[in-house]
Amino acid sequence: MVLLILRAMRLIIFFMSFFSLLPSFADTSTCREKSDAHALSLRTTNYVMELDLDESKHQVQGKSTITWVNRSPDAVSTLRLYMYLNAFSNRKSSYLRNGRGIGSDQVDDRPAEDWGWVKVSQAHQEKVEEPLKQSYVSPTDGNPEDQTVLEIALWEPVDAGDTLRLELEFESKLPRIFGRSGFAEFSFMHWVHWYPKLGVYEEDLDGTWGWNCHQFLPQMEFYGNHGNYEVLINAPSHWTLGGSGCMGVSVLDDSRSRFHFVAHDVIDFAWVASPHLQVIEEQWNDVHLRYLYPSSHAGHADRLVQAATFGLEYMTQYVGDYPYTTLTVLDPPVYGLRSGFMEYPTYITGGSFYAWPRQIRTIESLVLHEFAHQYFMQLLANNEKEEAWLDEGFATYYEDRIMEAMLGERSSLFDVFGYHVSNSAFTRNEYVSIAEGKTDPIGTKSWEIEGPYKAIIYSKTATFLKTLECYMGRQDFDAMMRRYFEAHKFTNPRGEDFLNLLRATLKTQDDNILSPHADAFIDEAIFGTSTCDYLIKDVKQDGQGGIFDHTIRLERRGDLSIPVEVAVKFEDGVDQLLVWDGQEQAHEMHLSGPHRILSVEIDPHRKNQMDINFNNNSFAARPGKLGRAKYAGKLAFWFQQITNTLAVLL
Repeated sequence: MVLLILRAMRLIIFFMSFFSLLPSFADTSTCREKSDAHALSLRTTNYVMELDLDESKHQVQGKSTITWVNRSPDAVSTLRLYMYLNAFSNRKSSYLRNGRGIGSDQVDDRPAEDWGWVKVSQAHQEKVEEPLKQSYVSPTDGNPEDQTVLEIALWEPVDAGDTLRLELEFESKLPRIFGRSGFAEFSFMHWVHWYPKLGVYEEDLDGTWGWNCHQFLPQMEFYGNHGNYEVLINAPSHWTLGGSGCMGVSVLDDSRSRFHFVAHDVIDFAWVASPHLQVIEEQWNDVHLRYLYPSSHAGHADRLVQAATFGLEYMTQYVGDYPYTTLTVLDPPVYGLRSGFMEYPTYITGGSFYAWPRQIRTIESLVLHEFAHQYFMQLLANNEKEEAWLDEGFATYYEDRIMEAMLGERSSLFDVFGYHVSNSAFTRNEYVSIAEGKTDPIGTKSWEIEGPYKAIIYSKTATFLKTLECYMGRQDFDAMMRRYFEAHKFTNPRGEDFLNLLRATLKTQDDNILSPHADAFIDEAIFGTSTCDYLIKDVKQDGQGGIFDHTIRLERRGDLSIPVEVAVKFEDGVDQLLVWDGQEQAHEMHLSGPHRILSVEIDPHRKNQMDINFNNNSFAARPGKLGRAKYAGKLAFWFQQITNTLAVLL
């Protein structure tokens, strides 16, 4: 009798699961039809993959068909593929050898089952039976032990304009989580940068065509061509899966199902699998949203929903349309937290803890930062390896804007015990806290940066953009960004594409005090290492016969220069707004009149957000109380550093 009851329950569960999955399968077809009817990109590189998940070994056996269109004038006879998981195969990889990679401090005495790898067992060119020859190369640092770039020699070259069909059989094994990919306790598996992925064959700045396919090095992120992905994953039926694109499910037997993902006009495919994730599904216009989270985080699931939907509305209004039909947000469990804080096409990961206070808005901030990447990492798809500022810095700038629009300009990030800190204030504070006032250039290749990476690439870039917004006016800045986005989406733009548009736009603004000096400011901000600090050195007032002669001595410390306004307030309540072009290291202003000066302030509207010290910008004949903003900003800064550190260590 017990056996009959168990069988009946099993049958009921099977049919409930089957019928609950049918709408998801329909969603996949709808997504495909909508996308196929209107190609958004050139679809240079396309993938069809079939995978069998071995959940006990944290592995997949895979078959991949890669279709690549040669858009160069060359006949291409070799291919280069990213093999990122091999960065976690041993201590000899370039990622782990110098100890700067995420999680690279946790590999000593690591058991064999905690390492990861990806291997191509067979590679075939269409219509050729003989397997292709493979070898590992190290084009970035020359490390012969590194196996993160695979070179394949073709039997027949791919002529200009022709299409290659490459068939691969491969195995991928996840490491225990570090570098944001891997497995953790309770069968949590995060599959990112996990498959053999073709590099980008492109023309460099010198006009030479070749493979842009760097090894996986610390501080390096990713680059790829847009294309279509169709991925079929055989996995346990009771597991929750999520990832890039639309997902449908079909039942294979009483224990396993086929999860079918379709993602069009994207540069990558990432996914998560776990039996312990809850799901919330929402709709925003034509976008289907899925939120995946552990049950312990149910108390702040609404914060994920609010952040993602507000981000969609904001970026659509101020940058451009979100062209995809899906967005998946993962809030990983604490044991999988290292998989968080990251972005993938139509799939983002945040990070939080149980009962996270609502007055500390890092949950929302993370979600919005990773969502903003959809516009820069994914839609514009710049080269994050060589010009990370175009992605991380822009995402940080818009994260700050969206947070302040959603939660208030004064307290968007932090509102505890009377301290109110905004996102942009935190970002600026992180930039100005760079030691010794010197930084690597924003335009430095990611693996060559020696200074504080986040402060340089994220915060300095965002502060630069905020300064541009203040000088140009938000309306004109937004119009420029919309032009940039529309002109370059799906095209892999470079830094000069943005900077050329910026220079051209500034030249049309006759009333902008920055315009005459824009080229020098831009070049030093992006390609230079210096900071700037404008200050009032001295104010002298001499009076005879009711007439006062005033001498205002101003200074600029550092080689980064930008024009600034100078506000002078007199005893009779009259104000004067003067302009200093900011080019000299020292400058004097001479004024005369019947009244004494009450105060002088450089940059009263705080347009120059790159000034590293606002506290010396003002002079007052009767000094008032020091503001609390400086100390609140520093408190929030160090609080965030502590929480970020805890998140990585756990």
